Amino acid sequence: MTVDLNSALVDAARDGNIEVAKHLLTKGADPKSDGALALQMAAQNGHLEVVRLLLLTTSDHKTVDPWTLHTAAENGHLEIVKLLLSWFNPTVGDSWALCTAAENGHLEIVRLLLPVSNPKDGGSLALQYAAKGGHLEVVKALLPVSEPKDDSSGALRAAARYGRLEVVKLLLPVSDPKADKSIALRMAAACGHLEIVELLLPVSDPKARNSWALQLAAENGHPEIVRLLLPHSNCVKVLESTAIIAPRTCDLLLSCLPLDFAKKFIAAHPNVDLPRCRVMVAAESLRQRSATSPGAVTQRRRA
Repeated sequence: MTVDLNSALVDAARDGNIEVAKHLLTKGADPKSDGALALQMAAQNGHLEVVRLLLLTTSDHKTVDPWTLHTAAENGHLEIVKLLLSWFNPTVGDSWALCTAAENGHLEIVRLLLPVSNPKDGGSLALQYAAKGGHLEVVKALLPVSEPKDDSSGALRAAARYGRLEVVKLLLPVSDPKADKSIALRMAAACGHLEIVELLLPVSDPKARNSWALQLAAENGHPEIVRLLLPHSNCVKVLESTAIIAPRTCDLLLSCLPLDFAKKFIAAHPNVDLPRCRVMVAAESLRQRSATSPGAVTQRRRA
């Protein structure tokens, strides 16, 4: 019977039904059952008064599970976060609530949690999450109390990977774009973020890891980025490494190179499947033959 009461209390808390929750508590439902799951559900779904009710039935302030604060912060429930912080002291250094608030762009909650959190925890993970989400104002709030070069400039890497151009602009002067062999450039190239590649290219090393940025751009079908990176990369090495194991990548790369180069490469690798380049070469050969045919020559003379 108690188990049924506890389960019903969780349902009432999740749905925000405070009258049912009060009734169940008078009947003996235990708000601490299942790790205080009822409280967690109320916090997750933003039911402030239910949270308050359940806290008041808990005699020991220290029994509030940190996950309750985490889920309230993640879902942007500012008043519940305020209530929980007044009810118990979170462990300084446990910064997951800060991270989840930052990831979801909840600026006021981030500001509220900063005094009781360690923003440098986990390689300034909160800053990385804010950068990943593209939450510029949250990044600005976290930047003065974080280490943007932590985790191989992880915040810049995250912003580059997810296409957060304005965040990249903000982070670039205080980060190391060549960290982990220019991983930020590789992420932007792989994901097709042309403007970010243009921004990172002058301060990165596109030849790092055997011009991997170029290979990733080709693998993922981003010809504009391939053309941008080609003059700064070792394209021959990339072509040789992809000709057998990744012919489609090799094909795209060749299609962005001068036709004479593509012809020579095709001649040297007759067994490699390069349909795009073979069509390109065939079309150019046909155009040249048409241009030198007797009819074309006569027409030009008449003109």
